[in-house]
Amino acid sequence: GLPGSPSAALKVKGAGPLADFAADVALITDGVDRLAGKVTLTGQQDGATAFGAVLAGDLAPLFLPEYAEFFGNAVSLTTKGQRWPDGRLDLAALGLTAKALHLNGALLLAADGLPQRFHLTGQIAAPDGSAVLLPLTTEQPVKVDRAELTLGYDATQGEGWSADVALSGLNRPDFRASTLQIVGSGRIARVAGARQVGATLRFTAEGLEPTDAAAARALGTVVWGDAIGYWREGDGSVTLSRMNVAGDGYAAFVSGTVSGLADALELSGRATAKVADLSRLSGVAGQPLAGAAEIALQGKGSPITGAFDLEGSAKGQDMRVGVAEVDNL
Repeated sequence: GLPGSPSAALKVKGAGPLADFAADVALITDGVDRLAGKVTLTGQQDGATAFGAVLAGDLAPLFLPEYAEFFGNAVSLTTKGQRWPDGRLDLAALGLTAKALHLNGALLLAADGLPQRFHLTGQIAAPDGSAVLLPLTTEQPVKVDRAELTLGYDATQGEGWSADVALSGLNRPDFRASTLQIVGSGRIARVAGARQVGATLRFTAEGLEPTDAAAARALGTVVWGDAIGYWREGDGSVTLSRMNVAGDGYAAFVSGTVSGLADALELSGRATAKVADLSRLSGVAGQPLAGAAEIALQGKGSPITGAFDLEGSAKGQDMRVGVAEVDNL
């Protein structure tokens, strides 16, 4: 499926015990080296296995020409760290670089998988400031002017983690947004010997422009909100204490629990929504709606089996749904 259907060869050649192993890696198309480097494994006196990889090359010819500006003519991946037999992992360095992409991070995990330290910074931006076409397998092309990611946590400095994701100039043929931002924080800790991860997220989206007129009227140009949730080891569930989503003239609130993560997935909780003017939803619903409404749902269901048990209620003023029998009632 590569553009031009070139001849292709991937070679991984190495020898030696896993305690002292090195392999040369080469990806070749039409007789030209596209990616080359070395992967190493080295045993340590404490029983750990150190690992490292350095790969670099020009991958642009493997993608459609329109993605050349994203990758450029030099892509590199570097990583090093070590892993212990009891499951501890120290990914001391991870780096991925292309013309429009820079990603750097590190990760330290305890034997039970709980993070002890991590940091990740990333940026997508063209050197000349132009929009970047993302190499995504989506039906429609997606461009961004700029995207930035910052994520950090260090147990030696406290239990709090933080995250900031910001995107500007999102552009699809059917949707545009001037800015999107998610700011997160929370705690990673052991409570009574059990692992627990909590999160508080705040999000805003501005300059929303769906090309569909009905969707644009329903959504509005600005959406904002927040969410609080946590996962606690033992009961196999994630609790969403609250999630608020609001826009101009409407608001929604959701709380609940996702249980059975290891087997039978089930959702339970409650949701409410207030819409000051139902007519904004007429295009989406395909019916001439009117009035104001407050709608509430509570119950449980399973996305796997399709079974559900819900109770709903609606309070409205001058409500109309475009069905004469209902409107008269």
